[in-house]
Amino acid sequence: ITRAARGDLNGAVREYRIALGLDPDNARAHYNLGNALMGRRDLAGAIREYQHAIRIDPRLVHAHSNLGAALFQAGDTRGGILKFREAIRIDPGFADAHYNLCYALKVIGDLDGEIRSCRRVLRIDPKDPRAHGVMGEGLISRGDFRGAGQSLKRCLELLPAGSPAQGYAVSLSRRAERMSILDANLLRILSGEVEPADAAERIALG
Repeated sequence: ITRAARGDLNGAVREYRIALGLDPDNARAHYNLGNALMGRRDLAGAIREYQHAIRIDPRLVHAHSNLGAALFQAGDTRGGILKFREAIRIDPGFADAHYNLCYALKVIGDLDGEIRSCRRVLRIDPKDPRAHGVMGEGLISRGDFRGAGQSLKRCLELLPAGSPAQGYAVSLSRRAERMSILDANLLRILSGEVEPADAAERIALG
């Protein structure tokens, strides 16, 4: 087990730097050092190491994706999104890069891009709870409350027990359910199927 796997990030940084002193053109060592520095929240150092790894091995797809994450966290939104797209170009089946792009597009408010990217993640890995969750949130914003409810239900089924994300997913799921009831009752009113007062009573009961 490596020091990084044991949570000893300072020890991992020292070991990777020693390794690079012996073999400075080892792309994987630069990448691993970047990961350890990310774990220490040293974004500038992580960015430098990921860039070095990519200069040595331009097809090291995880380095592109992690560089995107570091840039995004450092406030370079455009640079982060470009690196996620580059990782996807190198490996179209790399689900984590698609998810990172999905989340980045959510943050900048590109709803259509967010939902498209989530769907790509789920085509690669239908059991990714993160993508189901972000998809559900996006579908709520789009007004597709039934679809949101389905995505969020699947998210909750797939999340490991005790996950910190469970509470948020539950609240979103309940919101989607309430909005779906409101939406259905509004359609009934507009179609003349029920009177507004009857619909209001149904909403209260829901």
